[in-house]
Formats: sequence, structure tokens, C-alpha cells
Amino acid sequence: MVAGKVIMIEDLEEQVSQAENFRDFFAEVYCAAYVNALVTMKDGLYQIFPGGLDQSIANELQRLYGPLDEGSAELDAIEIASVEAYFYALTNGLWVADSSSLIQVGEPLSEALDRCAANVNEDVSLAQQDREDYLNDLNFLNYLKSL
Repeated sequence: MVAGKVIMIEDLEEQVSQAENFRDFFAEVYCAAYVNALVTMKDGLYQIFPGGLDQSIANELQRLYGPLDEGSAELDAIEIASVEAYFYALTNGLWVADSSSLIQVGEPLSEALDRCAANVNEDVSLAQQDREDYLNDLNFLNYLKSL
């Protein structure tokens, strides 16, 4: 399932002429859509990038425990303790992680992925890691906001 994602093909004629056949062309389109679907918000925007929520997390830690000097050992220690408390809350059912801001993705069609560029599996792995990192940061931020 690759839902809610539009792929913009800027040079359609060039890409079609480079493809050996339409099946391979549309497999490439599918692979790009699948990779993008892993990191796409429900509103259709690609808003996931590593560290994108770091400043919001720092601001929330300042609200809870500040004022603290940026980059200080004290702030680092508080962040580590907060992350440990967050994972404790997850592990013990005191906090439930929420992935509802991202579109759901299913298992990709292996027949399509097999026809894609050699780097598609790496792209999928990187997008899956970005998705997991983003959701961890978002849920941690929401946990801090609930304190």
C-alpha cells in the first residue's frame, strides 16, 4: 500500500525513453513512491528529517527544568535521565507511542522493488530508519509535554 503520495515526474519523456519498457518505468515510480510513503505525514508533506525535533525537545527540557545553559553537562544529564524515564514509561505501559501522524505503509511489492535501481533497498532502509527516529523523537517530545 502506497497511499496518499504523489510523485512528480519532471522529465517524463526523458525517463520513459530511458526505460526498457513501461513495466520497468512504473516499477521505478512505485519504488520512489514507496520510499517517500515511509516518511510522509498524513497531510502529504515530507517533514521528516534527522534532528528535526531536536530544538523542540531542548525547549521542552528548558521549560521543565530550566533555565539551563545550552550544551551544559547539566542539560545533557537531564536529557539522558528524561530519555530513560521515557523508555521506562514505554516499557511499562505508562506511555503509548503514537504513529498516527504518518501515513501507514504496507509490505512493498517485491516484484516492483526487484525491478528498481540497485540502491532502492538502501533507500528503503534509510527511510525506515528516518521514520523510526522521527517517531521516537515525536513521541519523546509529546511525553515531555505531558509532564
